[in-house]
Order: sequence, then C-alpha cells, then structure tokens
Amino acid sequence: MEAKLGRKLTSAESDKIWNTGSFQGLEMIDMAIHYAQSIDALEAYLAGLPARDPLPERYTKRF
Repeated sequence: MEAKLGRKLTSAESDKIWNTGSFQGLEMIDMAIHYAQSIDALEAYLAGLPARDPLPERYTKRF
C-alpha cells in the first residue's frame, strides 16, 4: 500500500490493516489496493476501515 500511496503508513493506519482479524479481511484490503482507481480512492478506503483491537497474543504468538 505504501508504494501505491507514495508515503509511509502511520501506525494507526497499519494497525487498521493488520487487526482485521481474518485472512479474508486482509485479502479484501489487498484487492482494494490492487484495483484502486486513484490514490484518493485508496486514501478514502483506508480512512473507512474500522479501528479494531489487536488479536490476543495467543493467536499471534510465534512458536
């Protein structure tokens, strides 16, 4: 997304993406990035993503 936007994501924006809670959510974001018609449309999509709490550590802990 940073390459398409031409800037670095803020930590809040990055959290919106990674805290979707599902692979399907990440896939939807990936498709939005791929098919975005303009940077403004991508910025609007990013702004519209809901802020969610991070997943509990038991789901994200690497073994």
